[in-house]
Amino acid sequence: MDPVSYFYSMLGFEQYYIGERPSEIETISKATIVDDLGEKYIFRPIKPPAHQHDVDALSHKLLEIYIDGFMHRGESLTPEREVAFLDDLRSHISGAERLALIEKDGATVGFVLSEVLIRDSERIYYLGGIILSPKVQGRELATAILANELRESNADVLAFHTQSAKMFRVGCKLAEYSEALADKIALEIHSQHAQGSVDRERYRTGSLYGDIEQFRQQAVSGINFEKGDAKIFAGRVTVSRTPIPTVH
Repeated sequence: MDPVSYFYSMLGFEQYYIGERPSEIETISKATIVDDLGEKYIFRPIKPPAHQHDVDALSHKLLEIYIDGFMHRGESLTPEREVAFLDDLRSHISGAERLALIEKDGATVGFVLSEVLIRDSERIYYLGGIILSPKVQGRELATAILANELRESNADVLAFHTQSAKMFRVGCKLAEYSEALADKIALEIHSQHAQGSVDRERYRTGSLYGDIEQFRQQAVSGINFEKGDAKIFAGRVTVSRTPIPTVH
């Protein structure tokens, strides 16, 4: 590590570049997360970037992980779709209230976008997205991360939008799903065309997943994912309220 980067790291910053101009990631805290195989990861909440240059820089830093999170093995990536992924990631990061990186052996292997909303004195943890590299998927890591996030935010309700049956099952491990609750809080969690527990045509370009036939078996039931529908998950949190200790 060069002297300038070392100095920034001691202050809780990571310095990185896009073009010739440096950008910085300001660390808020760190915690150790353990997956089902006993592997340890660093969960690092960071301060969301305030300037467009920093949004662009962080988007480029996370783009490969973001793409890998939606692409199937062997699927080709067109230049047009890569641009669409980058634009989508920029919009998520620029509007993020809470943002955290997931790291393994010094490398970023995923990230989480979220916010905490207050409704009738209840705290709603709204998950904007959790993206993990395929290298660390299938180890219950997402469940462990979100369980700690729910504890840290002292959430009463977990909510998110998804097209994936696997993600819906993750939610059910952490909260008691309620279709009535999903319908009730749909507008507050940024649903666009909510009909009961489905946000119709949420994703204007259709499915988030490129290979529609391959994804068909993995899609959550009750939605038309090809038209961009998303299932609204909402449930009262069932996990313990004791957070994982912060590490330094």
